[in-house]
Order: sequence, then C-alpha cells, then structure tokens
Amino acid sequence: MGDRYSLEFERCWDLISDPATGDCYVKGTNETIQELLSSKWDISDCARCSMPVPIIAVGFQESSCVCDDLDNWPNNELPSPREPVKNTKALSDIHRRLNRTSRSC
Repeated sequence: MGDRYSLEFERCWDLISDPATGDCYVKGTNETIQELLSSKWDISDCARCSMPVPIIAVGFQESSCVCDDLDNWPNNELPSPREPVKNTKALSDIHRRLNRTSRSC
C-alpha cells in the first residue's frame, strides 16, 4: 500500500507481537517473533532466494532460511518479500536519475 503496510498485515502484526497471544513463529523457523526482534538476531537475505533470513549476531547459528524445505521456491511469479514502497523517495530518485541523464546528453 505505497509507503505503508496493508491493514491486513498491520492487524496480523498486532496479533503476533502482542505478548498475550503467546509464542508465534515464522513457518520453518525455530525462533519466536519476539526472539527475532531482539538485538541477538540480524535479518539478512537468503543467498539462494533473497527471502529474509534470521542470522544470530554473535555465536553459532542453527536455523536456516524458510525456503530450505520449499520445493517450489524461489517462485519468481510471486512478489518477493520487501519493505513498503516510499513513493516520495522513489519518485525523487527517478527524478534525480532523469535529471542526471538529461544533463549528460
């Protein structure tokens, strides 16, 4: 939804981040959402499919990407996980590149 997450996502996020809900996990991971949000974890892209992967910031890591057990991944027909688009910034970047290109011609 442009520079915001969808209302459906926001409702889901509110539910899984509420301590009253209990432990919530991303399918295919062993760490709770609350654990992944702690400073112990970094989130990086999977080397194979670009999905976000939890990586322990210090020490040994036992988890792997959730794509590890998916037969049909990466599926390039589905939208890739990403942050919401910030239209103003995206348009400013395009404008800046167009100006730079027009000056060099």
